[in-house]
Formats: sequence, structure tokens, C-alpha cells
Amino acid sequence: MRAIILLCTLAVVAGSAGATEIDVYPQDTTWTGGTYYIPSWPYWGFWWQNPITWGNFFWMTTPCNERGFARYDLAPIPDGVSVTGATVHYFVYWDTLATRAEIRLLSVQPFPDSEPQAEEIYDSIGSGTLVATVDSTVLGWAAVELAEPALRAIEERLTTTDWLGLGWSYPGTDSADAMARGWRSDSLKTYLTVEYELTGVAEPGSPRGSERLGASVIQGTLFVSDGSGTSWLLDPSGRKVMALHAGTNDVRAVVPGVYFVTPAQAQAPPRKVVVER
Repeated sequence: MRAIILLCTLAVVAGSAGATEIDVYPQDTTWTGGTYYIPSWPYWGFWWQNPITWGNFFWMTTPCNERGFARYDLAPIPDGVSVTGATVHYFVYWDTLATRAEIRLLSVQPFPDSEPQAEEIYDSIGSGTLVATVDSTVLGWAAVELAEPALRAIEERLTTTDWLGLGWSYPGTDSADAMARGWRSDSLKTYLTVEYELTGVAEPGSPRGSERLGASVIQGTLFVSDGSGTSWLLDPSGRKVMALHAGTNDVRAVVPGVYFVTPAQAQAPPRKVVVER
């Protein structure tokens, strides 16, 4: 199922109850790009804005090192799931023997706006946990499976930042350069495929089938804590599916899938839930 998620996040959901695969994307041009470092000056800067760049080249005969980044929006994934796999996809359109890459976890938010932050992002990519090594030198689509630390990082980020950052660097010192599509409005944009299993699913009518609002998975009924006003159950496009009242709500007629619950208090953030049969 393909749907536009809140803030224009595009996600594809497939699979059966307990085993789900979803594609998540960067939100806009600020979520992908590249940093570079010129040791002889020294100077850190950004390549604006979109291509994921990595490698080594010469800037007016001066050596320059590049590291690329991408930040993926995890908001479409329910909280509290068990992540069983993750694959990053990116389209290489420029290559001078640099499609070799080390992909690492990026711990800082890559939002390029200053030279100091360029240095911070560049250093974070270099020191991040290694989650994949790419030896291919082929143009076109690359699909790289990420190692276990990336899966645990996704689970942790679902309850904190709701995004996962990855960084690309070149493992050699020779002159080489590569570029991959970052955020774009077409089908060549980078994306992350996450496989996860739902946890805590109970039989309809059992006590766990009436999960509190903070839970990810519900079956049969949805409990809303007391509060003034009306809450709403929204589909991923933001369309109102049903009004929710304080207490137990019957959701057996709702089509299974990912939804958002808007709280009665407008200042509170929406919560993600997964409706199961």
C-alpha cells in the first residue's frame, strides 16, 4: 500500500500481521547531501543540496575529502516493534571508482547551515558505527543490507528522534569520486526498507486486545484516556476515519493498517497505532 504520510513522507507497506516491510524516505532536500574537508586550509563545507557524495578529489590542486549523508523518516513505523532487517537503496549516477563505500550510523542531525556543523557531521560520519561495506563499482541502483547495530538503532530512534541518519565515506586514499541521488521528487530518490515484527498482539476481547493509547498494536478496541474534547483516528494521508471518545472505542470495522490518533488536547503530538484483526 502506497500512501503519503504526514509531512509528505512516502511509505510503502506490505506483508501480513506480525511481519511487515515498509519503505521510508528523506522528507526534503535538507535531509540528504554531502560534506567535504580540505585539510590544507583547513576548511569544512557542504555540497548543496541533494546528492549523497563521497570520495577524494582535488580542489584547484588541493586534496579534498568527501563524506555523504542521508536522514530517513521513521515516523511511518509503529513504536515498540522488533526490527528484523534493514536495506538502504541509493542510485549512483556519477562514479570514478568511488562506489566503494563504508556506511556508518550518523549520530548528529545533518541539517547543513554552517561550517562548524559541517565539521561536526563530517567527523560523526567518520567515527560512527560501521553497518555496511560496499565493494561494488557499478553505476545504477545499489541495495545494501545493514548490519545488526543499524536494526537496534532504528528501534531506539523510534522512541526518540524518529529518524535514522547514515553516512557514506570512501575507504581508500586514492583519487575517486561518487554521487548518488538523495532527496528528489522522482523515483530515483534514496530510501530505506525496514522489516519489522509487531509485538504484544493479543486475541480480540482479551485484556491486551484493549490496549492503552500508548501501545503500538490494537485489536478490536482502542482505549482513549479521559480528556476534554474529541480525538480522531486518522489514516496515513491525514483523513479522519472515526471520532474517538474517552474510554473504550470499537475499531473492529476499521481496515487493518497504520493509523494516527490525534489527542483531544491540540498541543499534544499524534500517536501511531497499528490496527490488527
